[in-house]
Parts: sequence; structure tokens; C-alpha cells
Amino acid sequence: MWLLILTIVLIVLSVIQIVRVNRPKTIDDPIEKRIYTAPGPLLANQIEVPASGFFSHKIDLNRRMKLNGTFRTANLKSTVAVLILREVDLDMWKSGAGVSPIVKTNSVPGGRITPVLEPGIYYLVIDNRSVDQVQLVTTDFVME
Repeated sequence: MWLLILTIVLIVLSVIQIVRVNRPKTIDDPIEKRIYTAPGPLLANQIEVPASGFFSHKIDLNRRMKLNGTFRTANLKSTVAVLILREVDLDMWKSGAGVSPIVKTNSVPGGRITPVLEPGIYYLVIDNRSVDQVQLVTTDFVME
């Protein structure tokens, strides 16, 4: 009887030790899955750009693509500028430093842009920083 109890206790202790030593590895810092921008509509709606502010939309490309798009404000007296910036240039642009955008329009009531973008991370920016009122901008941007 004692031999049976001792055997069961040893088996239970062995199982506990095996489970304790062979715990599944936990990931402390999970790797963020990168989601690339796919061909098709990118931004096709009406956007409210804040007064003295801007709107930005991330574009993450894993291959060469063409951005084909139009924009227009609610009326001809309202104007915005549209830019395509590299990811590294966005923060510098926000702080007012000089950058070399891929595309930059003047402050206009509407327009069309069609840049070809190489693989990388970009931002489509609608700039309203020079105007002290909210702007409604209708956009139709497509990745091809």
C-alpha cells in the first residue's frame, strides 16, 4: 500500500516538474504585423480638415504604385495644399522645417495629383495650416 502511494506521489511530482520546466514561451514584445496599402480606393470621402491644422493618411507600400487622385474644397474661396511626404519628413514638416515633399500643390481650391511612389512609407497630407477655419475637402484618391 505504501509503495503504491509513494509511486503515485513520485509520478505526480515528476509531472509537475516536467510542466513547470517546459512552459510555453511567452512573447514579451509582440511583433507588429505590417499592413501594406493595397491597390484600390485609398481615400474617397469628405474630410473635415481642422482650422490651422492638417489631415494625414499613411501609405505603406511594398512595391511601386501610382497614386491617382483629386481633391476639392467646398467652395472656390476655400483653399488647401496637398502633399505627399516620406515618413522621415513628416515630423520635420509638422515643426515647420523645410522638407522636400514628393508632391506639393500650392494652396488651391482643388486639383489632381498622380505621383508614382517607390516602396516605402509615405503620408498623404491635406494642409490647412494657413487658414483659420475648418475646411471640408472632397477627396478621391486611388492606388493603382
